Amino acid sequence: MKQISIGLIIILTVLFAASQFNADDTEFFSYYVTPDVWIIMDTSGSMTWDMDGCPTYGDGSGEAANGYLGRDTDGDSIPHDSRLYIVKDAIRNLLLDPEIDIRWGLSSFYQDIYWGSTDWQYRIPDSGTYPAWNDCYPDPFAHDYPDIWWHSATETYAYEAFMMRVQLAEGAPSHINEIESWLDHIVSTSPKKEFHAQGGTPIAGALRGARVEYMSTIPHDNAKWCRGYYIILLTDGEPTYGIDQGTYNQGENALWGPYDGNSPQWMKNQCYWEAESLLYTFVPPDTFLPVKTY
Repeated sequence: MKQISIGLIIILTVLFAASQFNADDTEFFSYYVTPDVWIIMDTSGSMTWDMDGCPTYGDGSGEAANGYLGRDTDGDSIPHDSRLYIVKDAIRNLLLDPEIDIRWGLSSFYQDIYWGSTDWQYRIPDSGTYPAWNDCYPDPFAHDYPDIWWHSATETYAYEAFMMRVQLAEGAPSHINEIESWLDHIVSTSPKKEFHAQGGTPIAGALRGARVEYMSTIPHDNAKWCRGYYIILLTDGEPTYGIDQGTYNQGENALWGPYDGNSPQWMKNQCYWEAESLLYTFVPPDTFLPVKTY
């Protein structure tokens, strides 16, 4: 977790340096413009694995009776070993740092609300019969869901893989609290908050969705000529969903591609192409501004 936190702090240091005017003889006429940063959280199923790639069948959130606890894979008697749990804590540490001044936005891969009662894939029972922590691939067991939860789903268009959770805004306490409510390991059902991980990895579609979002908001930003625009994509793996190859060049009309767990090269190429396209984000009527992806 320390490595993830340090890495994010280094990224943010770069963002600050890129977003502030140089101090010189014109300092009287210059000012600091807070950078915009969209966080895209990977909510695919592998985010419930620990850092060694062993399934935890949960993410460590909630209580035993109604939560989404996973296996304790490092043997310390605490179910906080999933990648998603670690990344949530790293982001919370940044959000709560008073020295960091950023206009945050929070998003994830697209998921849908499920109103079911049992889950045979990612849960284990809370009866104390957890599989041995040193058994990397035990059989999962049926377990009651919380009342509702986020689960794997797809949409029609590729850009819809970008699912906004909290709109981008200044880092006021109320805004930070809203973002934190998705990351604090507390399961709520009304309204439904807290990230859970299940499904595939539509990286290219999510990046295209972020570009669509920026294209609609940057034109209304009076500070767009000096504000920095950024994306921090927090993901553990390679893409398993791509943008439909036949409609790839159709912008917002490009279709969500089929699932392929082997992460073929064309899917990987699309991720780089989308990040490159963000560097040349079109701002109507005739301007291009860079959005940098980390």
